[in-house]
Amino acid sequence: MHRGPVVCGQRVPGGHRRGVGNLGERDGSRDDDDGRHGHTETSESSETESTSDGPCTAPEIECDGGCVNPLTDDINCGECGHACIVGGGAGGCVDGSCSPRLSECVDWSNPMPCNEVCAQLGATCVVDGCPFGSTYVMYDALEDCLAHNRDGFSSSPCTEPDFVGNGAYRCCCTQ
Repeated sequence: MHRGPVVCGQRVPGGHRRGVGNLGERDGSRDDDDGRHGHTETSESSETESTSDGPCTAPEIECDGGCVNPLTDDINCGECGHACIVGGGAGGCVDGSCSPRLSECVDWSNPMPCNEVCAQLGATCVVDGCPFGSTYVMYDALEDCLAHNRDGFSSSPCTEPDFVGNGAYRCCCTQ
């Protein structure tokens, strides 16, 4: 199983956890389209403790003194300190594994196929693996891409896009 970046989490108001640093999404937010809410930012490494003894009830585990569900916790996915990159309605922890995420924005004026975009992240393109069964998400302008204000979706193969256009796009990649 491929593991992504590790996060050192801290508690924020409301009992949610927020990571420190940022290697993934610029805004660390997730769209509300899929009914999930949360913030995740990532860091290269951390020292996070996990214990099976303590006050937690299965399937929860204790991480840094608090109980978390490693099957759904975006900061402690599958184990303490394993964070999923979340943004634009993609990513997040599902059944203890990080689901596919969206790449950084790619300008349509210099398109690169999604398999190459994901490879630059050390990941693999996922056909139809992101919001609305998409391989990549399209935006009218780079500013829209940075804000996750999408214009459309494509379920094309990972060898696309291979044409020049306006705006920007993000590819669906493993993490």
